[in-house]
Amino acid sequence: MTPGRSAATRYTPRGGRAITLQRSQRQHQRIEGVLPGAVGSLFPPGRQSPDMDSVTLGVPEPILDSLPEGSENVEQDMKRAVEGIQSRLNRAIDEADDEEEAAGHVVDQLERLEAHLERYDEFVPELRAWGQSPIYAIAWRNLQADLIAQLYEHDWLATRIDRERNYRAVEDGIRFGGR
Repeated sequence: MTPGRSAATRYTPRGGRAITLQRSQRQHQRIEGVLPGAVGSLFPPGRQSPDMDSVTLGVPEPILDSLPEGSENVEQDMKRAVEGIQSRLNRAIDEADDEEEAAGHVVDQLERLEAHLERYDEFVPELRAWGQSPIYAIAWRNLQADLIAQLYEHDWLATRIDRERNYRAVEDGIRFGGR
């Protein structure tokens, strides 16, 4: 991405409305100190594919900036949650025997993130109906959507994710074209 240009990531949860995340290169930078760096790589030494990097995730600054004053505990919770997701994901990938198994772990995490996104999205109208501010539910929902986008931004991982999702769709017996 060139400096000053924005990138839009559009994500539509199953049965939900589309969420578009606008990010500029400056906004997309990870918060320093959130993550200690790469926690792992796709495969341990000796089994690593040359075109693969470790999975790194972070809490985008615009999400933290959207929180009201005095939300330091929520910021810390978000940072710890993202760090935990990243470390569990990299550990599972490191322990995988092959690329398909590694992609399966990533898709499992994506499905959990999507479920969380949908749950937070359902909280927003409920909170508004009760006269409560949905700012925290919106921030957590946007974090889930951004983490999904961050996983797809790993070029080496995006095609493997799509391949694994297609495999699961066929394995579940879904057939297209009336077959």
